[in-house]
This record gives sequence, structure tokens and C-alpha cells, in this order.
Amino acid sequence: MRSSHTVDDTQCSISRVCSSWKPLYKPFGGQGFALEDEEGEYGIRCIGAPIFDHQGLLEAAISITALLINLPVHEITNVGEKVKRTALDISRRLGYKLQHEQAVSAV
Repeated sequence: MRSSHTVDDTQCSISRVCSSWKPLYKPFGGQGFALEDEEGEYGIRCIGAPIFDHQGLLEAAISITALLINLPVHEITNVGEKVKRTALDISRRLGYKLQHEQAVSAV
């Protein structure tokens, strides 16, 4: 499904990040979580964070989905940090180490 907030780039291949998407992720990309703000469905927000394996490679991701009224703008950073911490905890249980965290944050 699409909304007027849907991010789309028909020239984009799945193996690279679309140049038109990059400005949308700048506010959250350096924070370790991503926000989907009514892009798929009106009135719905999602926050997700990556899970890494023992080699520091992307293994999976976790996310939460909420109604806008239950996840107001002023709570995005707080909830995003909780999602990120949970993803990091899972990553560490998979053998993810501090040196990987530093390498990922440097990118």
C-alpha cells in the first residue's frame, strides 16, 4: 500500500541505497535506528534497528509499529533508543563485539 508519504524511486535497485532516499534518513541514520512515518499506511509509524552477527554483518532487524497517537513525534528518539538498545543486546548475544560497534558507527 502507498500513501502520500511513501518513498519511491523506480530507478533504484535493491543492492544500493537510492540517492533520493538518503536525505530522509539523515536525521536518524547516525542514531542507529530508522523511522517509517506513514509511508506505508496513514496513521502508522514504525521504528526499526539492525541486528548484527558475530562478524559484524547484518543478520536481521527488529521493529515496532504504532499508531501516530501512541507514538507522537516527541517520543520518536526515546522509543528509537529503546529499539536500538534491544537490537544491540540481541546482536551481542549472537557474538557481536565492541570493535564491530565502533566500525559501524564510523560509517
